Amino acid sequence: MGAVAAVAVLEAAFPQRIPDDTLGLFVDALADLPDGLLLAAVKELVLTSKFVPTIAEIRDAAIPDEHCSAGAAWREVTVACRTLGRAGVPVWSDPMIRDALNMAGGYVEACNTESPGFMAGRFTKAFNALADQQRHAELVAGHVETTAKEIEA
Repeated sequence: MGAVAAVAVLEAAFPQRIPDDTLGLFVDALADLPDGLLLAAVKELVLTSKFVPTIAEIRDAAIPDEHCSAGAAWREVTVACRTLGRAGVPVWSDPMIRDALNMAGGYVEACNTESPGFMAGRFTKAFNALADQQRHAELVAGHVETTAKEIEA
């Protein structure tokens, strides 16, 4: 229901005609998002976009990202390596940094690497994969909560 309402808002807000098959695609691709988050995201995008936003833009706006970027996380790792050294015990601002670093080879490896670009690439790939997994889990949890409320009503 929320996806249909969100697409109706897009149709009303933008002068460009959205083809019927595209409207159906939007509804299908946005149906898994919790209604409240989806409608809030669409309303925000209506206020800030010159053109009809893409499905990806709507999904990005609807799914809150509470984590730092992979680039900021990698900078935190490199600063820790420089300031604490490989024997140090860093305290990360986000637990995903620790997890991504472990997936990429570990803190000591990051400090000792002779190929920082390669290590940064492995870390970034791991960090982004973890962020995607977490966003998906949050999305599913939100959808389950919304469905449970609908069933109760």
